[in-house]
Amino acid sequence: MGLMQQTIFEQAVLFLAALVVFTSFLMLAQRRLFPLIGLFAWQGLLLAATTALVAYNRDYSHLYISALITLAIKTLVIPWMLRRWIIQLDVHREVESLLYPSYVMTAASSLVLFSYYVVLPIEQLSALASRNAIAVSLAVVLLGMLLMITRRQAVTHVIGFMSIENGLFFAVSIRWMWTN
Repeated sequence: MGLMQQTIFEQAVLFLAALVVFTSFLMLAQRRLFPLIGLFAWQGLLLAATTALVAYNRDYSHLYISALITLAIKTLVIPWMLRRWIIQLDVHREVESLLYPSYVMTAASSLVLFSYYVVLPIEQLSALASRNAIAVSLAVVLLGMLLMITRRQAVTHVIGFMSIENGLFFAVSIRWMWTN
């Protein structure tokens, strides 16, 4: 089934999924801590929007609660706490520079392709939107791991770990889209 045969809601979920992966790439490319925290907050906002969209599409009121909790915690509370932590600990504002940023981005692109390859056997069992969403969630998990591997500061490790959690949450929230 092609993209044009998908409903508008499924297309919107795919668009939000692409934005979630894009924020993961931006987090890998970011060299400063405060914008990195801002990108994490944007990723949380996209997750909350995806969950709210699925709740609206499937008429699941419990997902609205999940979207509100995600919005409050991932876009407001955690970024505020991380900013406060950076200021209180007087952590350097700069994230350590990468020796080879082009290699990191190439590895990130390879991880996204790998996640689509891993999800390929699901092709016969599922619709296009769910395959892409599962591949995106796996890609976000792998990109979060790459962020943790390529950086040394504790703040970036925390953000990478929470990005991994965002990928898992994305998989769980879009699962409701294709269940009966």
